[in-house]
Amino acid sequence: MAHPTDWDVEQYRNEHEPPEHWRLCRAFILAHKSDYPEARLVCLAQCFANMEFLGCRYPDETMQLVRELSAGIADDYRREKQKKIQRTFVRASDAAEAKVARKRISYDTDGGPSAKSYRLCDDKPVGNSAAFILVEYGDVSVDANPVNRLMCSSGFCKVPVKFDMVGDVCECRVGGDHVGTGRRPEGTSNSAKGSGAKTAKTLAAAEALATLQGQCYTIRLKTKILAEEDVARGELVAAEGEAAQKVADGVGGKLLAMMGWTGGGLGKQKQGITEPVRLEEVVGRQGLGSEKRTVTREFKDKTELRLRAYASKFQERDLSFSNEFSNEERKEIHSIAHRFGLKSKSYGKGEERFLVVSHKFNPYHLLQYLLATGGQTDKYELIPPKTEQSSREDSSTAEKVSSVICLT
Repeated sequence: MAHPTDWDVEQYRNEHEPPEHWRLCRAFILAHKSDYPEARLVCLAQCFANMEFLGCRYPDETMQLVRELSAGIADDYRREKQKKIQRTFVRASDAAEAKVARKRISYDTDGGPSAKSYRLCDDKPVGNSAAFILVEYGDVSVDANPVNRLMCSSGFCKVPVKFDMVGDVCECRVGGDHVGTGRRPEGTSNSAKGSGAKTAKTLAAAEALATLQGQCYTIRLKTKILAEEDVARGELVAAEGEAAQKVADGVGGKLLAMMGWTGGGLGKQKQGITEPVRLEEVVGRQGLGSEKRTVTREFKDKTELRLRAYASKFQERDLSFSNEFSNEERKEIHSIAHRFGLKSKSYGKGEERFLVVSHKFNPYHLLQYLLATGGQTDKYELIPPKTEQSSREDSSTAEKVSSVICLT
């Protein structure tokens, strides 16, 4: 059965979608435009994009159908990316299981050579350090301190980092693997929390970083916030007089107009109210006579529609809300964003405080996405594992840091 083909494919392109992603989605839709209804075909194309770029999983029937329909569409794309950098597929279920069991993750490399970040072809037994991902936040207080950087990277990829002080030696373990050692300088305190122990911990972290940089990928955050424009309060809150205009254009307004009403309040002196009575909610301990802004149902509905649209499509760009919103309105935005599985955070103080909503990234899905896009996006930069020579240089740098710390 043939279906209508006179609808515009371009209307389904997201403004933040990378060109390469849209090219494949568009090719998928055009290849089957006459075979499926418009709504179902667009949904299948989105499933295809999520499976291809994010490694998402769906019911077996859906995945089998998408594989059949996408046969030959993504082949050229995959070959082009393999020339740039080897792609590694990581299943979220495998990562979650490995995290609970604290064992090595089994990765699907699509039949090709495995990525060095996971050491899949290494014959040596490895632990969870094989799945470690380093992160550079662009914050001097984090990146310049080896211990802070390791702990922040640990929180990002959910692989534990542990420092054990045994005598004068501090051992750094990542996911159970020994990756760095630091020794307490002679003549320092033997206390577990003394300056000598802190120095040993810093040395162990510096050596661990040098080791991991030769084995693992590093994700560099170019900018904390990547948003084209702020969402203004006027987009979510009705302007003054807008509600009255809705009444005037409705059935009640038309009936009044037939009786000679020309606008304004009712009564001989037009002393009646011009704005409809609104249902307002009491927030927190707000009492009668408070002039604080209340969160209306209209605000909640418009915010939910805006965040639903943002959450429905994968994108690395953030959704920024201007500093015009009140504390209660920002609290409501946080709550709605949480319901849609989005991440939200407020920045600034006082009247300059604003809110940013962004997608939550599984670290391995983000790594796969960066591998698929060539390692460079507007927000992230993927740094591949360094060569053995670079690792040796980093080790010598760590030794220099060690000597400097000992001297100080």
